[in-house]
Amino acid sequence: MTIHQTIVCERLLDAAPAEVYVAYADAHERARWSAPSPAETVIYEESSFGVGGIDRYRCGAKANPEFRGVVTYLDIVRCERIVYAEQVSRGDTVLCAALITVELTPEGEATRATITTQIVSFVGADMIKSVAAGTRAALENLAQWVLP
Repeated sequence: MTIHQTIVCERLLDAAPAEVYVAYADAHERARWSAPSPAETVIYEESSFGVGGIDRYRCGAKANPEFRGVVTYLDIVRCERIVYAEQVSRGDTVLCAALITVELTPEGEATRATITTQIVSFVGADMIKSVAAGTRAALENLAQWVLP
């Protein structure tokens, strides 16, 4: 079963685009705010933030981060845009693939972060719901992370 969907999440962040950009660019920082809940974790095993660079990570429940992700950065405009392809799997099963665009738009001294995820799920609609919920939660965490 293949399901396609576009998910758009947006949040005004009380920080300059440069601060938000650094929160994305540094895998150590990203791991600290990107887990959707305190019971979950994101562990970067490899990170090369730059066009053509690849991140490899594990995520899921802290006791069992069973999901694996691979990110390939396609386009980066410092403090403005990050575009990457992502594949998520569990064991030998690919669960989904996505093209993700992060746009950072200045609004006064704040930043409007817009994350557009064009996703294809190979395991049903629950995967898409999970990605949407995880993206919204991570964006809320980021809002707290970049507070002055």
